[in-house]
Amino acid sequence: MSKAKETTAAEAVETTAEETVAVEETKTAGKELVMYIGPTIPAVATKNTVFNNGLPAELQKEIKAVPAIGALVVPIAKLAKAKKEIETKNTALEICYRKVEKHIKEKGV
Repeated sequence: MSKAKETTAAEAVETTAEETVAVEETKTAGKELVMYIGPTIPAVATKNTVFNNGLPAELQKEIKAVPAIGALVVPIAKLAKAKKEIETKNTALEICYRKVEKHIKEKGV
C-alpha cells in the first residue's frame, strides 16, 4: 500500500473516532436506535446487538479506552452502508474493526 493511502486511511480512522466521541452523548441519552457491529467483546458487547435506551456503562468504558469501538456503534439507518464498509479493505470501519479485534486479543479474553 502506498504511503498516501496509509495516511488517508489513518486520517479517516482518526476522523471517525473524533466523530464517534462527538455523537456518543446522543447515543448514551437513548435518542437513537443503534447497533454494535464490531466483534464480540466478552462481558461488554455482543456483535450485532441493538441498543434502544443508550449504551451500557461497560461499553461506554471500553469506548473511552478504545475509541475505534465507538465507531462500530452505528445508527440503524446507516447499518447497510456501515456493514458494507466493514467488508471493504482499508476503509475506516474495516480498520476500526481490526483494531478492536487486536484489542480483544491483547486483553486476553
